[in-house]
Amino acid sequence: MARILLINPHTPEFVKNKDKSIPIGLLYLASVLEKYKHQVQLIDVNNDLLDLSHKKEKADPAEYLSQEFIKRINLFKPGFVGIGCLFSGRFKNALLISRIIKKYYPNTPIVLGGIHPSIFPKEILNDYSYIDYILIGEGEYSFLDLVENKDIEKIDGIAFRKNGKIVVNEKKFFIENLDELPFPAYNLLNLKNYYFDTTKWHNPKKLAINVPLPIISSRACPYRCTFCSMYIIHGRKFRPRSAENVVDEIEYLYNNYDQRYFSFMDDNLTLDKKRILKICEEIIKRKLNIQFDTPNGVRINTLDKQVMDALVKAGLIRICVAPESGSDFIRNQVIHKGLSTKEIYDFFAFVNDYKNLYVKAFFIIGFPEETKETLNETYEMIKRLPVHQISIFNVIPFPGTALFEQCKKENLINIPLDNLHNLATFANYNESD
Repeated sequence: MARILLINPHTPEFVKNKDKSIPIGLLYLASVLEKYKHQVQLIDVNNDLLDLSHKKEKADPAEYLSQEFIKRINLFKPGFVGIGCLFSGRFKNALLISRIIKKYYPNTPIVLGGIHPSIFPKEILNDYSYIDYILIGEGEYSFLDLVENKDIEKIDGIAFRKNGKIVVNEKKFFIENLDELPFPAYNLLNLKNYYFDTTKWHNPKKLAINVPLPIISSRACPYRCTFCSMYIIHGRKFRPRSAENVVDEIEYLYNNYDQRYFSFMDDNLTLDKKRILKICEEIIKRKLNIQFDTPNGVRINTLDKQVMDALVKAGLIRICVAPESGSDFIRNQVIHKGLSTKEIYDFFAFVNDYKNLYVKAFFIIGFPEETKETLNETYEMIKRLPVHQISIFNVIPFPGTALFEQCKKENLINIPLDNLHNLATFANYNESD
């Protein structure tokens, strides 16, 4: 039996509000490790350690964290430390924590995972000697294999050093039957530490929200939007959990943790119409009085009247959809979205029939082919859509995407390509490393 300490680094200082999100990826890692009889502890720095309110105004977070990690590690004595790096902005703090631990515990292997390390495994291992391993993409079984001392050269989706050279085992295999995964290890959290003020949230049923609990009912996306890098984590084959398994998890959290608000974090929640109707049917049949939302967005041309009726009846109160652009040319010839302007307006023609449903729409601007005319088409669509909230993002050419390759080919990136793993991270920071 191994001891594994999992750490969720603190969200960057330029994010004003304290991060109250549940570290669902680490909870999945923990649940699999516990299933195989390993002992796991989890430190969420955002909600566990990083409380400097009682310290001097100019308290040094690094010094404070050093003291706290030393205490925790001395008590637990982990054989491995796994650090999650969900997005690039957390990479600096992941490095800070890694450096602290390696300084005091040089023989404890440090494993880094998440989107940013999955994109830059070779670069990170080359630059930071205190990182021992990188997990690439979906990591539950890769981490388990590492912990159980499997032949590292045969472990799928891992980067490591051997004889002074960096070896990258590309991610090739993904979990086909997601129902085999145990539910996330909420036993490792004090859930009340994550509660925050939700009194101003849209809440038509007037149920306690406290904190939205993430539900991942499927993984991966079969589409090929040119700006999206999520396939690096979950692959390209859509892999759904069964409707029964999904609602079993909701019911478990409903009964055991008294939770009533959930967020479906899927990229393609409604891709399989039969499955989403079954999920809604199970929620209703089991008399689960809940509310839920879809913060990652739901594909518009999977949302017909039958699906929307079922979702709303089951508890959907907030939906995010992604027209991406008002220009059919940008949306389909550039992004390859596979979504017509007619389908967008057809959806919005009936979505306002649901009086208690809050609707948010996502748009992206700034593609290389963008013109004044295409931007105006987006502006006109935004004016016409009957939505409660619009979010507009500047497009980012993430490495690994078709957009990145296009920008590189057309010399549209004016920063050093060999240092992207750092530049993407330290933007917005003024502090020295």
